[in-house]
Order: sequence, then C-alpha cells, then structure tokens
Amino acid sequence: AKYRKALTILFDPNESSVTLIKGPVVDEAKRTISATVRSVGTLQLPWRPRIEPWESYLVWKIDSDGLIEQQSQTWNVTAGSALAQTFGVTR
Repeated sequence: AKYRKALTILFDPNESSVTLIKGPVVDEAKRTISATVRSVGTLQLPWRPRIEPWESYLVWKIDSDGLIEQQSQTWNVTAGSALAQTFGVTR
C-alpha cells in the first residue's frame, strides 16, 4: 500500500499503469520471489512528461520469518534514457 501511494505522488494515476508481465515466481531454495512488470505513465511535474513503457525485473529476498528483507530491481532502459524522458521534450 505504501509503494502504491508513493507511485501516485510521482505518477498521475489516471494516465499511468503497471502491468504484471511474468510471475510471480517463487524459488524456495533461494528464498526469493521474482516478477516482471511493464510500466508507463505521466509524471506529476508541471510540464507533465510522458514516460514511455519500460520493463522492470524485481526480486524480493525473503528472511527466515517469511518477510521481505531486500528488494532489487533492474530496468530495460538506461538511467540516461529515463532522465531524458523526464526533462526532454517527449510529447
């Protein structure tokens, strides 16, 4: 719930979406859960930049109590591309 609320601060919920592409996949031996999501949206900045679709691969590491102890995330876009979309002319 906190993550979803944080997203609504960054992205306009009426013009943005996150779609589950693959997973979740549970690996009991590694104590991980992984998933791939596709996101797209409009940032809540005065110039309303539209961020083109990108995919994120997420891995959650589970501790001995069954709680998430770590999250890692990789994107299929570079940081430079994301920055250019945020501050460049993309509309």
